[in-house]
Amino acid sequence: MKLTDGQEVVCIEGTRSGYAPTQIDSYLTVGELIELLSEFDEDAPVILRNDKGYTYGEINYQTVKTFDYDEDEDTLVGEFDDEW
Repeated sequence: MKLTDGQEVVCIEGTRSGYAPTQIDSYLTVGELIELLSEFDEDAPVILRNDKGYTYGEINYQTVKTFDYDEDEDTLVGEFDDEW
């Protein structure tokens, strides 16, 4: 999909909040994110905006993954690949 001039684009600002999952102070649940995104045109692209617009990234089927939290190691466990 190519963006077109004047097209609405929903940007999610990338942040660096910590070095471990427990250092993240706040987050949205899936339900809250769905509710938030439902306010926009359902055909609007969703992209990541990093470094105040210096770089951008995509959200697609290959970039949405789930991991399990390991409390003993304070880390996420799962299949990491080269794209991450």
